[in-house]
Amino acid sequence: MSQNFIKNSIVLALFASQSVYAEQSTKAEKEPVSKTEKEPASKTKKKPEIEVISVTGFKASLSQATNIKRFSDGVVDAISAEDIGKLPDDNVAESLQRLPGISISRDKGEGKFISVRGLSPEFSPSTLNGREIASGRTTQAAITGSGPGARAFAFNVLPSELVGGISVHKSLSADLIEGGIGGLVEINTRKPLDIEENTFLGSINAVYDDKAEQTDPKVSVFFSDKYDDDKIGFLMGISYSERTLREDQFWSWGWAGGGVDDLTTDGATIDHPDGLFSWSDAPTYVESKSDRIGVTSVFQYAPNDNFELTADLLYSDFNSSNIEDRLSIRWDFNNAFPFSAYNVEIDPATQGLVKGSTTAEGYPDRPVQMASTHEVFTLNTETVAAGMNMIWRFDLLTVEGDIGYSKATSEAENRNLRFGGDYNFEYERDPASDLPNYRVMGDLTDRSNFYFIDAFLSDTPEEDEKYSARVDFDYQLSHDYFSSIESGIRYSVNTKEQDSSSCVTCTTTLRDMNLTLADVPVVSPLSGGFFKDDNVDLPRQFIMADTLAAIGQLGLENSPFAENILDKYTIEEKTQALYFKVNYELPTDLPISGNFGVRYVRTESDATGALPSKIRIEDNAVIEQEGSFSTVGNSYSEVLPSATIKAEINDEVTIRASAAKALTRPDLDLMSPRFNFNTANPPSANTGNPELQPFSSWNYDLSAEWYFSSIGYISGALFYKDIGGFVSSTTNINETVAGQLFSSVTRPVNASSAKIKGLELTWQQSYDFLPAPLSNLGTILNYTYIDSNSKFNSNFEPSAGQSISDFEGLSKNTYNAVMFYEDGPFRARLAYNYRSDYLENSLYIFSSRSVEGYGQLDASIGYDFDDRWSVTLEATSINNPRLRKFDAGYEALPSVLIDNGRRFILGVRAKL
Repeated sequence: MSQNFIKNSIVLALFASQSVYAEQSTKAEKEPVSKTEKEPASKTKKKPEIEVISVTGFKASLSQATNIKRFSDGVVDAISAEDIGKLPDDNVAESLQRLPGISISRDKGEGKFISVRGLSPEFSPSTLNGREIASGRTTQAAITGSGPGARAFAFNVLPSELVGGISVHKSLSADLIEGGIGGLVEINTRKPLDIEENTFLGSINAVYDDKAEQTDPKVSVFFSDKYDDDKIGFLMGISYSERTLREDQFWSWGWAGGGVDDLTTDGATIDHPDGLFSWSDAPTYVESKSDRIGVTSVFQYAPNDNFELTADLLYSDFNSSNIEDRLSIRWDFNNAFPFSAYNVEIDPATQGLVKGSTTAEGYPDRPVQMASTHEVFTLNTETVAAGMNMIWRFDLLTVEGDIGYSKATSEAENRNLRFGGDYNFEYERDPASDLPNYRVMGDLTDRSNFYFIDAFLSDTPEEDEKYSARVDFDYQLSHDYFSSIESGIRYSVNTKEQDSSSCVTCTTTLRDMNLTLADVPVVSPLSGGFFKDDNVDLPRQFIMADTLAAIGQLGLENSPFAENILDKYTIEEKTQALYFKVNYELPTDLPISGNFGVRYVRTESDATGALPSKIRIEDNAVIEQEGSFSTVGNSYSEVLPSATIKAEINDEVTIRASAAKALTRPDLDLMSPRFNFNTANPPSANTGNPELQPFSSWNYDLSAEWYFSSIGYISGALFYKDIGGFVSSTTNINETVAGQLFSSVTRPVNASSAKIKGLELTWQQSYDFLPAPLSNLGTILNYTYIDSNSKFNSNFEPSAGQSISDFEGLSKNTYNAVMFYEDGPFRARLAYNYRSDYLENSLYIFSSRSVEGYGQLDASIGYDFDDRWSVTLEATSINNPRLRKFDAGYEALPSVLIDNGRRFILGVRAKL
């Protein structure tokens, strides 16, 4: 698809109305209209006549979402709840993935982050009732720095039962909060005065995880009432859920290309210089437990048609405990690269090691270290969002004032003791298999064989706090062409704080004790259920320290936790925004409407952190780290114009086009002045850059939509984004910082630009024109194609080997296929979602790491006994797909394999 074609089509559409306007102006001059007879264009414009058909259930939610899309000026997709507390999917992110152009990333099999049109989550901010939401970390990857950025909102903290509807703005206008080059996600809770009757309802669900073989509860209650002749309304919703899951994981920390030596039994050495072997393999058994409570309440007061006050509150508390039992087979520990083994075979197609052994009769053994861990990671994330909104309606003027507050706090604790033993093994990998064979020679459950390696005890508290205030004005005009003028101001303050502390003496103290696993409490060996459906030899039973019990016995919790001063930071970001927007409706035979406007944004930030003055690392442990705090200021201003045109070809067909300049601020973690390093030999480090500038983009959209019923429509959309200011990393090799030599120090800089173009196609159809029972069927089909290219700025010199690759999180192809059936009290839905390969991490150990294409099948059925009682059964991940990851250049050799299993939910719902 030509980039110029997309841009030129949109520009032509935006300005095509000028000839229509000129022609109609000539007609108007010939037929003057008296000012006293003139009515506002918004009152005189004839709206299309729409056939009103009463629908309920899932069809009702589709009808509501279709109307939101149809009558918006710009390109919008929406989701509406079937009824109070009933989104189409059990998870908010998984509901959003059904929309075109939306893809999600999962953690522990659950949808958490969304990407809009190929851009990572931080490029699409989320608002709750019109206000930005503070975001706490909700994954272990996020705490360790490998997950989505601090501006990304984790949808798993938001109970789906509390959501009334969600709109995704893919084209932007001046009145929308800035920050979304990808788009803007608006989440809305319900309002009591909008609910026709007083309501009390509750639901009880049993959630079964087939891999964990565990059933957990999920309950919710909702109450809404109106008082004083419907002038006062109040509602409250409460939900509580627990979840237990099991995951089987197999990790390779990268493929080393140092070559493989075959130590033959005749004493010769055969060199395979291009041979590849895993740097370290790690079969991992994961058990996770989490619970989540959510509370929402809304108060409304509307004494008359001219004034309305709404106050709302959301509270969410998310707790998780994650245990990972892992055996790391560290090929490189006793053997310097290249890896040397006996009886080696190399796959000629991939150059990957197919067969090898660390022992041969009559020759020296070459054992490798096998490190066992029972890592415990706990996380608590608490989120509060509150706000008050007031609307005054005068004759032609509407004034809206809004204040908001949101705070998210995260408390993460990581506890890990590693013990290792030296073992020989035979290795064999079938290139057609996901997993290798490891036949270990020796007893992996013998406690005396495992000696202490190291300890990692850390605490990472984090806080994100947001304040906002805005005032908006909407003035209706009595004009033939311009229907209204909108303007407003907004002020916000966002403060992000992160602290970090760890036990810096634990490793050296325990090494001096010469501990083995015989000296500490241990965890029973794993059961044989680990990857039980795979016919391979894996170390499924191995001994591990009972981490928490051992820490208690050894008194490590009482050891001094030193503040990681170089990983502590505070960032305060203040924004001021002004906007002006004109809405127009041209009185032509072909109804044309839209808006144009401009938004001015000023951003000021102060980043406070410690600059390193002394660092000393010995024997893979931090001996000293010192720094002095300083504050670095940064500021920038942006002018963001936008324009949208909407042409209603007839009562069923609509064409839209828009152009807008958008910005996304750099991630707060990247702006932090912290200096983060590891204790490898030699160590490496990365640091932030408080002077990063925002990403800016010119976004162009063109869409055509045919609405042939209250539910059914076909639409196609083209989009193009020209983005500048992308952050790339520059790496200095063998750099000395604060007296310590680092093998590499990596820093983020604005160094590249990118172009994204794509296509979205949607067909939504209810087959009510067919004879029964086919008339009860319906389908939703959508497909999205996205392509991109990037380049370094001319003044940027990339590090050796550094290149531009695809965006993290961008899948070229995504599609959804949904079939639903509704017949009176019975309903059923079958939904399949697929996204193709995407880049997960562009800077992984040896190369970039990507995720293989992934497709998931979900289903649900429900039955309403009457207006009050109903039952539902949902099944998630019916096809039980495995998540596979691979490293660049080694696509035929899977680096990560994750098996989550299926989830089933049986629920009963009562409405009184």
